[in-house]
Amino acid sequence: MFSPLALTVAIALLASLFLSVLLSGSLHTVLKTAAEKESFIMKYAKKWYVPLLEYAMNRKSNTEYSRVLLIASLFLATRLGTEFIPIMDEGSLIWMCPCFRSFLAKSMEVNQRAAEKLKEFDELDVV
Repeated sequence: MFSPLALTVAIALLASLFLSVLLSGSLHTVLKTAAEKESFIMKYAKKWYVPLLEYAMNRKSNTEYSRVLLIASLFLATRLGTEFIPIMDEGSLIWMCPCFRSFLAKSMEVNQRAAEKLKEFDELDVV
């Protein structure tokens, strides 16, 4: 049910990855810009981020926590999607009666007779 959608998304992602790799290199040579300046947002972020990163890297317990979280996330990744995709066992059956393209009245008559025959089965709720 979801395989055509998944295939389409995968093809779109791969195509965009391929295009971005090729396009970024060629645009870099064509569009040469001025030297990059650091914005005030990045200065403010680095002021808080760099000391926090150094603190985290110097503590062994943080790396142990990250390993535990990595193992837990790998376990949870195996269960990902199982609760979102229900089992589709509705018991419904789709049957299409062949129709005559040039004879509309005859096609309607055949469909009505087929529906009457199908209604004779007790297992069917709706025809």
